[in-house]
Amino acid sequence: MGKAKLSTIKEIHDTLVYFSKVRSNKQFLFTVLKNINLLKEHVSVLQEVLKPNKNYTEYQKKLFNLIQQYGVKDENGKLKAEEKPGATSYSINPEKLQEFTLKLEQLKKDNETLFKELDKMNEEINTILDSEIDNIDFIKIPIALFPDEIDNPELFKVLYENDLIIE
Repeated sequence: MGKAKLSTIKEIHDTLVYFSKVRSNKQFLFTVLKNINLLKEHVSVLQEVLKPNKNYTEYQKKLFNLIQQYGVKDENGKLKAEEKPGATSYSINPEKLQEFTLKLEQLKKDNETLFKELDKMNEEINTILDSEIDNIDFIKIPIALFPDEIDNPELFKVLYENDLIIE
């Protein structure tokens, strides 16, 4: 593989980790694990950069406390949640919406500095993700070794497009 963006390396790594958990033959698993090992250094740098900001974690706790206080609850008093891809959505009790909105605006105002820090961090993260890595000599995985149970073509495509699969 020639030069690749670190974001592509992360995508390859995440795909390989997924494949390492699929029931498979020893040779397939061995090859996948060796490729994961080749990426260890690059991924550890990414994991360090992508660690959650402690102040943001505190902000999220405060936000969730507001949602719990003003959110719509079921008959058992449990917060109603709607699961969406990549997120969970909560409804706010319409009778308490104005009070919730005021407290939410205050929470945002109290954390303006945090949001500026996060914007700066996101710019840095994007710069790192766009940086290129020189030649990683992946061990190509013969197509015949792939388990039939792999049913996600998008993941397969990641390896194919990055030349990790051979016939």
